[in-house]
Amino acid sequence: MTRLLHLASLGAAAILLLFGTGCPSPCALPIPNPEKLSFYMVNVGQGDAAFLLAPNGDRMLIDAGEPEPAQSSLLPVLSEILGEPEPFDVVIATHFHYDHVGGMQVLADEGWLSTSTVFYDPGEQGEANFGVYHGYTSATCGEECRFTPEPEEIIPFGGDAITVTVLAADGKIYPGGYSLDSSTNGRSIAVMISWGEFDLYTGGDLTTDVAEPLAGRGLMAGTDVYRAHHHGSNDGNTLTILDALSPQAVLVSLGNSRSCGPGYNRYGHPRQGFLNALRAVRPLPVLYQTETGGRAVDSDTFCEVQDWDRDRRDYGDLSVVKEAGHVLVQTNGSTFSISPECGERREFTAR
Repeated sequence: MTRLLHLASLGAAAILLLFGTGCPSPCALPIPNPEKLSFYMVNVGQGDAAFLLAPNGDRMLIDAGEPEPAQSSLLPVLSEILGEPEPFDVVIATHFHYDHVGGMQVLADEGWLSTSTVFYDPGEQGEANFGVYHGYTSATCGEECRFTPEPEEIIPFGGDAITVTVLAADGKIYPGGYSLDSSTNGRSIAVMISWGEFDLYTGGDLTTDVAEPLAGRGLMAGTDVYRAHHHGSNDGNTLTILDALSPQAVLVSLGNSRSCGPGYNRYGHPRQGFLNALRAVRPLPVLYQTETGGRAVDSDTFCEVQDWDRDRRDYGDLSVVKEAGHVLVQTNGSTFSISPECGERREFTAR
């Protein structure tokens, strides 16, 4: 109950804060309504971190970014929205890459994770970096609280009305099936979060080799909100996948180059191929990016554009918020709203 009271005490008034690195000032931190299901994508730069809040008070964390943005961005947002640290009930670590799980120990040290937290992850280390994998496992309570879900498994969260359904895990899309991709990205956990008519899909850095067969199963159809695979990379975001999802809104977590600023990204995110595929989806979705990103540069300290990525990003007719900062999605099961930290709130009807 104290969790819900803290949210309610914040009210609907905008709170002017600058937690993100890519947000023009002033920007208003969106505040969740405790009576709705809320998905909060936190701006952690070139990484991923989000949390899910249910009306019954349950909390789920999905990835935690790298340590520095977890400290400077994720922790302040959690404190402002949720108050004093109380452990998350559930954590989904989509896969063992530093920009997704590097910040877990930061949260554990501050009391947001504990022995009562249930962790879902892809399981064994596989091809993941040794230090990243063991850094993540040290933030958990060990094997007794870590589980590798099977596709079609329901992760308990939010009571009977809300379902979090695993669609892919450890490279598999069928219960007990074989792995379609043993790479660290390909083993990402993908889930569909549903309440009433509303569906939100998020799948870490899932690859095309897994996501296209998953799309062929029809389980992605009619998704309202799609949190894009792999920061808007071409891989995992083909037209086949986007057509299957047919989202009303797309969320992309990415970062500007630290030294070169908006228009540049160390990996060239969002990729033009992803944007081209998105532009071919009908009806056109609304696109929200935590930061602008853009052409690939050699590193975060040198602004020499890579030869293969000379052209500036072309968004065509897409409606896009390029420097959205933190993004809040809220639903009552029949309608939903999207509130960026930097931009206007929009209302949608769930399908």
